Order: sequence, then structure tokens, then C-alpha cells
Amino acid sequence: MTVNEKSDNNFGGARLLTSRLAGTLAPPVDAFMRVPLLALFGGAAFWLVVSSVLAMIASIKFHAPDFLANCPWLTYGRVQPAADDALLYGFCIPAGLGVALWLFAQLGQAPLRGAMVPVVAAKLWHLGVLVGLAGILSGNSTRSEEHTSELQSLR
Repeated sequence: MTVNEKSDNNFGGARLLTSRLAGTLAPPVDAFMRVPLLALFGGAAFWLVVSSVLAMIASIKFHAPDFLANCPWLTYGRVQPAADDALLYGFCIPAGLGVALWLFAQLGQAPLRGAMVPVVAAKLWHLGVLVGLAGILSGNSTRSEEHTSELQSLR
């Protein structure tokens, strides 16, 4: 038995050897995944905060319609869909993609090749969410309650 190995007799008297090097398989995978996961989870956290703020504004406006009444961008009919879309497209999808990417890397025990591809894709996705929310808040939306089936399934 070498210095880096220790004996463990807790498994029915059988002698098991555990190595300190066994825990070193995951860190190289984690090192390659750090930047792509930060792009996905960081953006998802940002959109979760934005969605929460917009949902709070919508809730206040629902109960006190005079709140921020002089700002046409923040009417209830614009803020509520913007909050829903920020939650669904800004938080749920990037967070789910980040979890899937992390699981694939951990289960495959292989470093990610082309690590900048998910970073660029995440940045473009977050830019698309920003443009979409700006369009909703500016009133360039044709959304109606009949077209919100994806949001009704979440509730």
C-alpha cells in the first residue's frame, strides 16, 4: 500500500483501497465548464431579479393603478407579460440549459471542446430576451391571453 492510499475495512470485512487521486477526476471538467456555466447561470440570475421586480411592479399596479401612472412603459398590460417572459425565457431556459450542460460534462467526464460556443450562444440569447422585453414594454406586442398557453401550463 502506498502513502497516498489508505485501507478501509468497513465493507463486510473486505479490504477496499481508496485513493486520494480519485477525487481529482472532476476538477478538470469543472475548470472547462466555469465560463459557459457562468454565462448561463449568471444571466439566468439576472433575469430572475428583473422578472421579480417587474412582477412586483405589476402586482402593485394591479392593486393601486395610480402607481407609476405617468410612465406609459409601465402599465399593467405591459409589465405583466414582460415579467412572465423574463421569467420563462430569461431564467427558466438558460438555467435549464446550464444544468443540462453541467450534467453532460459530469456524466461524460470529458472536457468541453469549443467552450466559447455556449458563451456566445448565451450572450445572444440574453440579448434576444432584452430586445423582446423592450418590445413588450414599448407596446410593440400583439400578445393576448389566448396566446399564452405556454405560461398557463406553468401555473
